[in-house]
Amino acid sequence: MLELLSVKLYPPRLLDDLLSRPRLVQQLNHALTAPLTLVSAPAGFGKSTLLSQWQAQITFPTGWLSLDEQDNELGVFAAFFVGALQSIFPNACQPTQALLQASQLPPPEYMARQLKNDIAELSADFVLILDDYHLLTDPQVLEFMNELLEHQPAQLHLILATRVSPALPLTRLRARGQLVELRAADLRFAPDEAEAFLNQSSSIALPAETLTLIQTSVEGWAAGLRLTSISLRGHADPTQYADNFRAHGDQFIMDYLLDEVLARQSSEVQTFLLQTSLLDTFTAELCDAMTGAETPGASQEMIEHLRRANLFLITLDQARGWYRYHHLFRDLLAQRRERELDAQCNATLHARASDWFAAHEFITEAIQHALAAGLPLRAAEIVEANMHRALNLEQQRVLERWLKLLPPELVETRRGLLIARIYALDLRLRPASKQELLNRVEQLPPEADAARERALQGDILFFRAQTSYWHGEFPRCIDAATRALEIIPRAHLFARSNATMFLGIAHHIVGEHAQAIQRLSNAVEQERVQPSVITLRSFLGLAIISLVDADLPRLQQFAQTLLWNATQQKLSNSIAWAHYMLGVLHYEWNELDAATQHFASAVQMRYAINTRVMHEVMTGLTLSYQARGEHDNANETATALIEFDRAREFSDGLEEAYSLQAQLALLQGDVETAQQHIAPPRTQPRTPLLWIQVSRATEILILLAQGAPNQIARALLGVTPLLEGAIQMHDKRRTIHFLALQALALDAAGETRAALEALQRSLQLAENGGFIRTYVDLGMRMPKLLRQIESFSPRYVKRILAQFPSDALTANTRSHPTNTLIEPLTTREMQVLELLAQRLTDKEIAAELVISKTTAKSHVKHILAKLGVNNRRAAVETARALSILPLK
Repeated sequence: MLELLSVKLYPPRLLDDLLSRPRLVQQLNHALTAPLTLVSAPAGFGKSTLLSQWQAQITFPTGWLSLDEQDNELGVFAAFFVGALQSIFPNACQPTQALLQASQLPPPEYMARQLKNDIAELSADFVLILDDYHLLTDPQVLEFMNELLEHQPAQLHLILATRVSPALPLTRLRARGQLVELRAADLRFAPDEAEAFLNQSSSIALPAETLTLIQTSVEGWAAGLRLTSISLRGHADPTQYADNFRAHGDQFIMDYLLDEVLARQSSEVQTFLLQTSLLDTFTAELCDAMTGAETPGASQEMIEHLRRANLFLITLDQARGWYRYHHLFRDLLAQRRERELDAQCNATLHARASDWFAAHEFITEAIQHALAAGLPLRAAEIVEANMHRALNLEQQRVLERWLKLLPPELVETRRGLLIARIYALDLRLRPASKQELLNRVEQLPPEADAARERALQGDILFFRAQTSYWHGEFPRCIDAATRALEIIPRAHLFARSNATMFLGIAHHIVGEHAQAIQRLSNAVEQERVQPSVITLRSFLGLAIISLVDADLPRLQQFAQTLLWNATQQKLSNSIAWAHYMLGVLHYEWNELDAATQHFASAVQMRYAINTRVMHEVMTGLTLSYQARGEHDNANETATALIEFDRAREFSDGLEEAYSLQAQLALLQGDVETAQQHIAPPRTQPRTPLLWIQVSRATEILILLAQGAPNQIARALLGVTPLLEGAIQMHDKRRTIHFLALQALALDAAGETRAALEALQRSLQLAENGGFIRTYVDLGMRMPKLLRQIESFSPRYVKRILAQFPSDALTANTRSHPTNTLIEPLTTREMQVLELLAQRLTDKEIAAELVISKTTAKSHVKHILAKLGVNNRRAAVETARALSILPLK
């Protein structure tokens, strides 16, 4: 089952003969005001029972999480932690929960900080009990917990039940009075408690000598007292029992007591206990399946017997009938099982358990028991049979976790497992790795099962369609995607949805726009009754086509619908794509507050979304900050984008990120810095340019800003293939962009008539969509051209011109400066300008004025912007022409 195993969130059910221990309950009450409470003692000291007893008595909001060995991984543990919180506060911690769906988990400290922020928003204090905390040893989990306890939210009161002291800052917490501790000495039964418990649970009046003997032997140990009370029930003569007890004084007390307890049970009960001891948790139905019970309900009767006998059976979920044995009791039974049951018998039990778990969709448990049974091929088949269920929920990390359970050499030899690995890689944009794996898949022999082979062929065809799309081979993409959809099973929603999306977009690119819309609209209609991931991908495809077709009003319609549906289904990647599309839309309309909000909303999901969409929303956020005049925020976000792309090893994105830095420098009037950042793109774009940053366009703008004849010629030469490619791929959005860019290049080359014709064609395509920012971001030469063709569409052109900074509208060319500045220079900027006239570098200016190099650079950028120039020499010349600086 892909959801949380809810039985882990229930405390153990209290036994009928439980002894009240008010002194310990009183100590635990201090946990209601302390950040951390530690209940630490070896196995069998009654930690879980005490905490369950205490929880039942208080009215404070309380959550419970029973940990096991499988939780010793950050993603699993954090998911259960959030699940325990949500058992108290439904729908709490949604941002943290979104991180858990990430293609790559964020660092532990980041996750912990987000969780602390989520907890800080909760309306009430609460207690969260983590039972068996000692099982957590993974360094990332421990780092997560240490960060959580650092400036812990006041609402959270954490209780850890553990066999050993945890690796947490206990000394610091103890010194601050923020730690409540109950140790083994506190938990031991005092003589009067032991006497009361034995008399109550065994219904036998024990002589003082026998009580003293038992108390001396078990030393107040709860598990020992429990076993003693059970074994006493079969003895009519307490004196004889004491003699037997004394006779085994050299034997390990638990072995003796277990022998005593089991000897009082029938052979059927003993067999049941041994067989079921290999299960962490169980139901009667699972026990029937595993033990091969011939009589329906036999296991339920056995469980009821164990409950009546108080044989260390813990009820986890009464309604659903989930149970487990006390850990110590189970460990003792397991040791005996290994001695008394042969390897084949143990393997058979594991195999039956695996089959039951697989049939009931507990996939992780099914895999683990299959491997324990020595059936790795069966484990592989379980992963292959369930991978599309995980994909349908966009849970690639779950699929990855299943693959990690399997022997690596097994994964390498099975087509289905390699296909699963390709899907897992898909979110991380590793095209070379995907291609290598796909080649290996096709080298392996086909599956013997015809239906399974047909489904795998559908996956392979989808990957081929995807690869063809990114290589610009659109007819091949259409062919492969069409054939894939003919054979991909209907239940494989994720694969079908992506094949449908790529097919629709490819139809548009080859000029079959109506067919593209029809294909995607039909997919939406087929899923109307119960929207699925197919619905989401189809709306995303329709949004992409609307963007490429420059139909921004339709883009808004589809993106908003996508956002609503994705939010309802809580699918992070689809939510992020919707925010990206809406951010692009509002940015283009120059609605900068809305654009910033959409981009920032997706950025907050950074670890829960795939690499490409995260790269794009950070790019959009950078440009939105720049357009709002928030230069520092823009520069910081651009730097963070480079760090993100490096961490994700996203080489294509890294090239675009450096280009973005160059674009920022250009927009801030620093041509020299722009030149340093830009690197010539490696290849001509082969697909519609869906992304915000177009490296080649930025390179052309830099050439135009430099202004030399050979650079202008290079710019003209560079824009031609961009424009031709956009027209060929029916990419109207970029055709608008590249025609406007071509107009700037033609104007710089002195071809004014051709420039105006290109700009008029651009505006003609752009007007219905209401494009604004495309023209504003091309810089201060654009207003002059726009004014010359204002009569073509006066209302639209005026709307565009109104969005330019005022200095761009009033400034003339650099050779004819105005005699005043729109915004005067500050005193500090005048100082910097005078040093620029002396040809000092940023470092030298910083040293001269005793400021940082970054601050000096910022002052230079502001000076260039105020003077309406692109470089330092031009700034000095313009300042002299304006009499701001003295003439030479």
